[in-house]
Amino acid sequence: MKRKDAPDITEDNGNCLVYLLFPFNPQTQLEMFTIVLKPKGSYVSTPHNEGVQEYITVISGEFKISIRDDTYTLLAGEAIRFTGNVSHKYWNDTDEDVIQQVVMHYLET
Repeated sequence: MKRKDAPDITEDNGNCLVYLLFPFNPQTQLEMFTIVLKPKGSYVSTPHNEGVQEYITVISGEFKISIRDDTYTLLAGEAIRFTGNVSHKYWNDTDEDVIQQVVMHYLET
């Protein structure tokens, strides 16, 4: 799958670009997308439904993520997994783009 030229979602005045790779599939309960955070860009996510697991792998750059009251710094090649039903925010304090792959796994309904 090749990333689209234009983002599916744009946040933070164009500083956060979301490219949907695989839309939600009810058979696998997964969706996958790429997020590009421009320098000084951020993305604030509202809590997801109960049981949602979020998996993030940093492809390039360095970014910070806060999950509730904890903050983590992730570098290229590092990953994090967390329950997405809590407030969380991503941001890029650097002068380079951050590219990350995100996989969302939903509980079966």
